[in-house]
Amino acid sequence: MIDKTKTPILISTPRAGSHFVGQYIRETFKNFGMLSPRSSELFNEEELQENVRLPDVIHFMEYARDNFGYDVLTITHASHLADPIRMLSRPQYECLFDWFKEFYDGYKIVILRRKKLYKQWLSYLFHKSIDFAQRQSGATFKLNMPEDVHPWHNLEGTRRESMLKSTIAALNPKFIHRENLFQKFLFDIRYMEEEIRNFYIKGPYLNSNILDLWLEDLNDEKLTEWFVPLERQENFVMQEKILPFKNLKIEVYFKKEELDKTKSRFMEFYEKEFKHYGYLVD
Repeated sequence: MIDKTKTPILISTPRAGSHFVGQYIRETFKNFGMLSPRSSELFNEEELQENVRLPDVIHFMEYARDNFGYDVLTITHASHLADPIRMLSRPQYECLFDWFKEFYDGYKIVILRRKKLYKQWLSYLFHKSIDFAQRQSGATFKLNMPEDVHPWHNLEGTRRESMLKSTIAALNPKFIHRENLFQKFLFDIRYMEEEIRNFYIKGPYLNSNILDLWLEDLNDEKLTEWFVPLERQENFVMQEKILPFKNLKIEVYFKKEELDKTKSRFMEFYEKEFKHYGYLVD
């Protein structure tokens, strides 16, 4: 029997520590959930196998719960919940969030944001710039297994940081302000605040069953206490621990005029829209 109140369902914005927190939530699912063999971002259509679409993922999750009594681990980014869906059996659903709210009704919802919003944007711009360079390079740097050449996350005891630097040297990406990408990033933040948090924090959801978190307030000890089953907490060590890229200084890859441009553009929206939510610039 699924205990909804103890099953954490993570919603985050990109580059806000979703995979760092997700690795601990994964420990919960090892006990009474189901782990997918590929990417844990099951609602991200860019990460899905060819010919797999959102209705297929929804069917898989519903089938796993109805037939095996398991929920499937996924890391959900805010903008993915805005994706339109069409289900003949439930025509009332217009977007994924409509289904999500019903499917995870009563669950322990974990909302994750990054307080230092400008650093989040710069990290997103940095990695997406590498993605754009990969696409332009053709077959040499394929995107179907991006962690082979473009790791978005560092793993303890691996050479991912040096791999990332080597990829940058080989591709020579253009680290510039990208307005279309910036607007996509702003949409993510807006959807988190105006739709997701308005429903779970300010709306009808059971507030006592929500964790509303800032990345900057978290550490391994807290996450272990919250998400690692009690019987495994003593001397717990993460098998593959996600860490920041400690020796990677994102700013040095941008020319000063590009940094000034993107920060100036960011500040226009920060002052008008996002400051009052509690976000910081640095």
